[in-house]
Amino acid sequence: MNLQRLIPTEFQAEFAELVSQVDDDSVSPTLYLAKVDKFFERLCGAEGVDFEAVYGDLRVELAGEISAEMSNTNAND
Repeated sequence: MNLQRLIPTEFQAEFAELVSQVDDDSVSPTLYLAKVDKFFERLCGAEGVDFEAVYGDLRVELAGEISAEMSNTNAND
């Protein structure tokens, strides 16, 4: 996923863990998106930036990828 290059170095391991959970069928999409939102809130708090201004588009892109991945997984069941 090319999104990782936009994440500051100190948050990349946590971001990679979130990305790895996209394929985890034991995590509901709602719970997963809540984890993603909390991650970006912490990221923005640490960076002192406006969440929506800086990461709003990235979050939407990630959510779209998550939804597409989960749709593909469900279609393959």
